[in-house]
Amino acid sequence: MWLRIILFVLLGVLAVDSVGRGPSEGVSELRHWRPDRMVDCIFCLDYDDYRGFSINGCAVAKPMTCQGNACYMRQHKKANYFLYTTGCVNLTIEELEGIQQRTAEEKAVGTKRGRETQLCEVLNNHLTCLCANHHLCNNISDSAPFSEYSSDIFNNRDFQETRHFKHFLPKDPLLQYVNDIVPVPYQNVYMMRTSVLSSFASPLVGPFLLLMIFLIPTVIL
Repeated sequence: MWLRIILFVLLGVLAVDSVGRGPSEGVSELRHWRPDRMVDCIFCLDYDDYRGFSINGCAVAKPMTCQGNACYMRQHKKANYFLYTTGCVNLTIEELEGIQQRTAEEKAVGTKRGRETQLCEVLNNHLTCLCANHHLCNNISDSAPFSEYSSDIFNNRDFQETRHFKHFLPKDPLLQYVNDIVPVPYQNVYMMRTSVLSSFASPLVGPFLLLMIFLIPTVIL
């Protein structure tokens, strides 16, 4: 009888301990992540086509925000344009476990000290970082400690960056290109920007779009 009670108590303790740790414990940089823990994330876009047109949506005093269980920052590496976006994502437990597995299999660039709060992958065509430790953690001026991996630890995730063009550059030809191809491939903005550059480089467009950033609502639903 007592043996059964002891075994029952031990099983209960193990179950509670397992639930308390959660899948994010295996990814120390995302240790604050929980599937239902929402954080406010900066939603912005910086873009320069190197042909006289640029927009600096991430430099405004009160940037737009969105909500997710993690935030991201993403810079595309391309010689003929500059593109930087920030936003929110909703990772599933399975996706977090996949990130945990891939970071366990790969060696981080540099030495991890255990206090990193941003997890970054640095590939040939883009740099992406995830965080979940506090609201607006995807502020590029935050200078938070980060871990860096040179492999695809985010499993070619689609960060849906065409949303940024819909809000900040609604007349960009890229959006028409998106409508013409179904489904939109992963890493879509990088691949499409390679061949579809902005065709309206009027000096009047930039100031107009910057004005629109201040006028549009500050929360993405």
